[in-house]
Amino acid sequence: MTGWLHHRRCPEWITRHFALDLDARDERRMRRHLVRCDSCRALYETQMLLEGEGAEAASHRRDRLSRTLFGAGGPRRRTRRAWAWPAAAALATLLLVLVLPRVLQQPRFRSKGALDSDESRFVSVTVYARADGKLVRVGRTVASGQPMAFAYSNRSKQRYDRLLLFAIDERYQVYWYYPAWTDPGQTPGAVPIRTGDGIELPEQVSHDYGGSHLRLFALFTRRRDLTVRTVEQAAQQLRRRGAAIQKLERFPIEGTGQHSVALEVEAP
Repeated sequence: MTGWLHHRRCPEWITRHFALDLDARDERRMRRHLVRCDSCRALYETQMLLEGEGAEAASHRRDRLSRTLFGAGGPRRRTRRAWAWPAAAALATLLLVLVLPRVLQQPRFRSKGALDSDESRFVSVTVYARADGKLVRVGRTVASGQPMAFAYSNRSKQRYDRLLLFAIDERYQVYWYYPAWTDPGQTPGAVPIRTGDGIELPEQVSHDYGGSHLRLFALFTRRRDLTVRTVEQAAQQLRRRGAAIQKLERFPIEGTGQHSVALEVEAP
């Protein structure tokens, strides 16, 4: 029953989310529902498509990410009257019916051979942190224990639909962002992702870093066999080879488009 009610309310939640007028509780409900509902996720992606590109659209995406991660303290657009939301939700559903078929008819590109590292040009991740009450892009340094947020862009012809996001320090210690790995008895795999630009990941993540240098990796893939243990094993192979983490721009896992960021950990 709860799932059906959430499905009925999700078009309204999506409309209010894009208007920066969705409270934190319904934001969490919406995101949980989108994970398991293809039709509502398609509606969300249609809204992203209609939002377009450019500086204004990117600013709106950062505002939504800030509100999702840090609450209502970020920028907020003027609240619409309560009676307007059912109409807005109905309009969003109409857009789904009219626009989504055109999106689905766009040609899909498949690679028959090994994935080319050139595809890494079309994927990226951006790292954010909270400073002075705002969401700002992380530069060259990060503080140990500092919560970080992430947004990714995924425009590869390979249609990557999974992501592994982690960092390694100079001691070859791996720090996981997505997926989370807190239970050693479990082996989580790569998390589902979408195609698009500036797509925010829903949670902020912090770690107490033991080293002074980090290399953050975002691995985009279609492989279903990649897990946290695959990465951990590859990290130990790098340790045995004596590879310098600071200079390692590509992680040794095939079938992936990659983006990496070198960071220094600020001394306490």
